[in-house]
Amino acid sequence: MTEIELRFQIPASPLAAVHRWVAGSAQSPATEERLQAIYFDTPARDLARAGFALRLRREGEVWVQTLKGAAPDGMTRLEHNVALGDATPALEVARHADHPAGQALQALVDTLPAGALQALFRTDITRLSRTLRTRHGVVELALDQGALLAGEGDTLRRTPVAELEIELKSGQPRAVLEVARVWAIERFGLSLELRTKALRGDLLARQAEVAPVTASKPLRWTEGQSREAALGAVRGPFALAGGKRRVQSVTAGDGSADFSGDADIDLAGDTMTGRLSVTYAAGEAALAGAEPEVALDYRGLVDAPGVTL
Repeated sequence: MTEIELRFQIPASPLAAVHRWVAGSAQSPATEERLQAIYFDTPARDLARAGFALRLRREGEVWVQTLKGAAPDGMTRLEHNVALGDATPALEVARHADHPAGQALQALVDTLPAGALQALFRTDITRLSRTLRTRHGVVELALDQGALLAGEGDTLRRTPVAELEIELKSGQPRAVLEVARVWAIERFGLSLELRTKALRGDLLARQAEVAPVTASKPLRWTEGQSREAALGAVRGPFALAGGKRRVQSVTAGDGSADFSGDADIDLAGDTMTGRLSVTYAAGEAALAGAEPEVALDYRGLVDAPGVTL
């Protein structure tokens, strides 16, 4: 399945208010469960570098093995869950063989030495959750409190967790954005958390403050490649602040042409402005001070902005 959610860090000051909101009322009460998970990767973090998170998690009395794929837009992820019963299981990558993310993971694991996957860190979380209906769809609110754990005995290290997750259960993705804007940002003043628990736990296991720098790879466009296939490989940073999502400096190129883009999305007004441009390498036909460029300017409602060429 595809998971659409936003995650927010909760400072100490608004934590009690967030708890009351998620707890709901007698007519719409929340449920509470303890989630204990073990995350797996290689010592070289081959899975993390490929955008995967692989875990075994105890949810109540049942163990579930979960694989999550990469999250290129900070909001959408591929996820595959396999329920395993109440006995403590061993990890088996083949359980995800029927899922696209599982097939990609298996291809990666096949290149690794036998026994390369290891348990690197654990989580111990108490989750309070309930559903919330909005005009755009149904979302699940989840308040996670607990800790990330790495090491044993005298080498045990821990990082506290206090997060709010807003996940789409049915309807339009804008349901998540609307609840995030009204409650997480405007009511509680929370900050968007782009780091998953898997990434934060990995940093704890590494005893590092930030993730190591990884080399980027050039985007290769091939003749006949569809627009969706080409742009689906583009990645870019974004920020969420003041009810606006800003995407800047999205770039790609293959030597013959360079693609660039940026956008500002107003979550409150459901409006956006943006620009996409392609600059071509003219070669011997180039004129001094003039680069051949095609640009599209977007302005208006997010669902149907006006476009100017």
